[in-house]
Amino acid sequence: MRTMMIAILVALGMTLSASAQDKGQIKERMNAGKEQVKAGVSVVKSAKEQARQLREQVKSGQITKEEAKAQMKQMKDQVRAAKDQIKSGKEVIRDGRRELRQLKKAGKPLDMILNDSIDIVLDDSLDIILNDTTLFAEEFEEEVPWTLSSALSFRNRQVQNGVDLSGRQGLLSIGTELSHVGGFLCGFDAARRVGDSPGPQGWNARLGYQYSANDWLDLSAQFTRFGYPSDSINPVAGIPNMFSLSATAFSSGLMFDLTFDRMFGPESETINYLSATIMAMTQWGNLRITPIASVVGTRYTIATKRLLISRPGKLQTITGIAMTSLGCALAYELTKQWSLTATPMLLYTPQKGLSADDIQATFVFGIRHLLEF
Repeated sequence: MRTMMIAILVALGMTLSASAQDKGQIKERMNAGKEQVKAGVSVVKSAKEQARQLREQVKSGQITKEEAKAQMKQMKDQVRAAKDQIKSGKEVIRDGRRELRQLKKAGKPLDMILNDSIDIVLDDSLDIILNDTTLFAEEFEEEVPWTLSSALSFRNRQVQNGVDLSGRQGLLSIGTELSHVGGFLCGFDAARRVGDSPGPQGWNARLGYQYSANDWLDLSAQFTRFGYPSDSINPVAGIPNMFSLSATAFSSGLMFDLTFDRMFGPESETINYLSATIMAMTQWGNLRITPIASVVGTRYTIATKRLLISRPGKLQTITGIAMTSLGCALAYELTKQWSLTATPMLLYTPQKGLSADDIQATFVFGIRHLLEF
């Protein structure tokens, strides 16, 4: 009898020891799952806060909607990965709880108390928070329909697609652009020369449409009408119409743009441009820095009298590189509506008939106001 009692006690001790060992292992797995869930939730909360900040930056004009979309795409990828991580951690915790219930049903001691925070983390509302559409919809779906952007700026000279529009004269210009969330936009700019030969420089009016094909590609079309005091003020003054087609792609904080411009007038003169531009978008506090590099090719058929150098014949058809450029665009937010802007650029403009200088340094300083309604 004594021997049997000893055997029972030994068996019970082994069972209790095994039970304690099982509980320890289950507890370790559940704690690991809990930490996994916490890490995933932290990523989601951080993404929501970044989304709110991006929306504020778009509203204040610090960044464009296209730049925000590029960053949002990266954040959505991070949230999807966090969602998978949380799902895996929740499964580990639920499996552990199931095993503990089985131990209890088997009559084995259960002295581990589950942390209340596990039950909170396991709440079904977490699935709603992690839903990709609801996570970001509140940040960007409540956009006001209209945006009015106005600017006053000074530039040391105006060069467009390798063409000297103002010679070596400085310009003071004012402009405004009205855009709708649906993609339509219109704008008007006017400028006056402030150099050695002051006087009116000209104006332009434009109407366009931008279509967001998906999260990483925008397509746009625009018509621009130019007006000048005379058709001899610059090489393209007598060719007042321009039609533009653009495709802009976004990837990992970079923006790639390909644009075709065709200028035409009442006569047989035409100028075609094909430009490729790459921009990188960075933010440092209230300062946005956007390095820019571009190259522009051209094919133009233009009256010889308009060119800056003498050529034989009445019309000239020339193909080649019109401009390469390197620089950056700077914007500093003063308030949510007001910002200071600067754009220093170094240009190479080799077409002698369109530009007086091969190497040019240009800069633009301005102040901009943004109004949403």
